Amino acid sequence: MQFAKNPLPVAFFSRGCNQKSHIYHLDNIQNRNIISSMKKYMDMMDIKPIIFTLAALFSTAVFADVQTAKVSDKLKAAWDSPALREQIDAGIKANRMSDFILKFRTPNGPWTYDDKKVSNVKVELVKHDFLFGCNAFLIDGFRNADGTKNEQECDKYGETFAKIFNFATLSFYWPEIEPRENYWRFAKDSEYIYRRPAGDTSVEFCKKYGLTAKGHCLVWNVNKCHGQPDWAVEARDAQFYKKSQLRNMREIAKRYGDFIKIWDVVNESGSYRNEPAMQYDDYIYQAFKEAERVFPGDVVLINNETDQAFSQAIKDDYTGRFFQTNNYLIAKGAKLDAIGIQYHVFSEKRWQDILDGKIEQPEFFLSALDFFAKQKRPIHITEITIPSMGEHGEDNQAFWIEKLYSLWFSHPSVEAITWWNLVDGTAASGEDKWKGGLVNRDFSPKKAYKVLDNLINEKWHTSVSFDEEGSNFHFRGFYGTYKVTYTIDGKTESQLVRLSKGTRVRPVFVK
Repeated sequence: MQFAKNPLPVAFFSRGCNQKSHIYHLDNIQNRNIISSMKKYMDMMDIKPIIFTLAALFSTAVFADVQTAKVSDKLKAAWDSPALREQIDAGIKANRMSDFILKFRTPNGPWTYDDKKVSNVKVELVKHDFLFGCNAFLIDGFRNADGTKNEQECDKYGETFAKIFNFATLSFYWPEIEPRENYWRFAKDSEYIYRRPAGDTSVEFCKKYGLTAKGHCLVWNVNKCHGQPDWAVEARDAQFYKKSQLRNMREIAKRYGDFIKIWDVVNESGSYRNEPAMQYDDYIYQAFKEAERVFPGDVVLINNETDQAFSQAIKDDYTGRFFQTNNYLIAKGAKLDAIGIQYHVFSEKRWQDILDGKIEQPEFFLSALDFFAKQKRPIHITEITIPSMGEHGEDNQAFWIEKLYSLWFSHPSVEAITWWNLVDGTAASGEDKWKGGLVNRDFSPKKAYKVLDNLINEKWHTSVSFDEEGSNFHFRGFYGTYKVTYTIDGKTESQLVRLSKGTRVRPVFVK
């Protein structure tokens, strides 16, 4: 059998679902239309085995190449150019750092303060303002043979997580948070579901490790398998479905709105739809308006889209569905606080082309980010999977993560970056083959984890000391929370100080 020079990049991607798969992450419109026609013909003629055999043959041919692929000289040259490195470094310095002056003050009467001299001052960044995150779906997911929680492994997961991340995406998928009508899995003693911790368990994890929390996701009306409980859709009654979905949102807001301050309100509305998925009229706008009504005003509400958003920005410009949806929400006065864009590499051919330097070069990402910045909303990179399978897999993953995180961190509109699965072998059904974790199943760090650890905790870290005595101390550092240690009247003291955007002079009050 002979293959064409560019075989069809077939990707029937099920996301662990028993329903018909949706076509996802295809490389061009022509192939997407071809495969859509193939699926329709398959359903009509009942020849699914033949279609999937052909798909498997095409996929195997490309997958074999990926097993030996490595970062090409062309890709290295594009990302290591002096001009790009200078642009990224300048962006980080301009957008993530500032000059700060700490002024040590002591009270002199009820309303006045005097300067106070201190010595041995040390200033250490302990938490970035910028959000570096990961999903926290496995916080109770490591189990013993008898099904009980493996405390040692769960603790190791938390320690590995918190070493580099300050931001956790928490599971609030409707089918598992309300598996039966009017029964919510909020309490810690709720029935166990893999990769879907109870709400209170997730909150406790964030409090234990000092993590900023994000809830994911309130409305996923294009995906029956992961976004819609059976009981809500079996009657095929749109009004009942809408009423139930918005009630679920209200119950979540009532319990968690005061702690979880960031929410993916709508998920993946602009690139696909499962056939069985239920919707109702103007559901995206309706969801945002209800979220605005039931959550506190300081909660950040996000419209989250697949990485099709990147290609839509480049190919479709102002006519792209995600851009148009955001514009629609803004024009109608919905509280759209941030724009969420995913980055999952779930295609062998796409990964091969990336490594070959054929696609997704720096200008692709910079142009897309600049384009979405026109909507004057912060951008969150919300879900990331970069493969590490193959002979050079760890090196490939580590190279790509270093380049992307540096570029995204440098861009003025990006305020959060979230990796998806921390541990290999724990992804959703069908996704483990990509080996998209940052650590192995035994929690030993892969090269990509070490890269992120170095970036976040070393390269993008501030630690300064002052030997001289004084009351004013000037330094340049990253925005975030600092531990300030000093000696006053012969005693060593410390306190936490927040140095955020807009702060230049920060008083440190001492006795």
